[in-house]
Amino acid sequence: MKTFIFLVVTLVVLSACKKKKEPIVIEKQPGTFYADYAKLKVGNYWIYERYKTDGNGMTTALGIYDTCFVEKDTVINEKNYFKYVRSPYESPSPTISYLRDSADCIVTETGRIVFSSQTFNQVFRTFQDPSGMYELQEWMVDKDLNVTVPAGTYTTSTFQQVFNMAENVQQFGEKRYVNTRYTVNVGIVSETLPPYINSPNVIERRLREYHVE
Repeated sequence: MKTFIFLVVTLVVLSACKKKKEPIVIEKQPGTFYADYAKLKVGNYWIYERYKTDGNGMTTALGIYDTCFVEKDTVINEKNYFKYVRSPYESPSPTISYLRDSADCIVTETGRIVFSSQTFNQVFRTFQDPSGMYELQEWMVDKDLNVTVPAGTYTTSTFQQVFNMAENVQQFGEKRYVNTRYTVNVGIVSETLPPYINSPNVIERRLREYHVE
């Protein structure tokens, strides 16, 4: 059995966790134009390279490449969504999301906000891990942050997941962060992958090439 406890395992069951707060509702102005940070169109794809940053801050390329793509569109609860497929990580199967653009937000089929171009530093959701290892909060930070990846330099905004760790699992800090950085008319530029509780290493996907329409 692995000695590392992978946070992504508990993320899969977050829907079963007790919510400390209901998801926030953001009022939108009718007729307002919002930039496209999702590029949800069938056939669009993104290729990322993985990088590891260790506990000493040293970053190295791992020579591993991941592909994300929009496979198809579908209707869920009378609304149009797109099936977004990510390469597997610590799992034999890819990660599947159903997403749609909703004004300035990107939302899942459950209504979870995974990006907003307008609402920053306001907690979207809070979860308490049933095992008591952490409390998770999700929000937007780092508006207009310039990020350089193999594909170029982009002005991004960050959807951030903050893991507030319990006292008995704080050997690598009281907080652990998962950052997903988006840029307009491209999509995700870089994405932190869920960390191991017992490791200081941070694994990140950085955009290398893409095709969007």
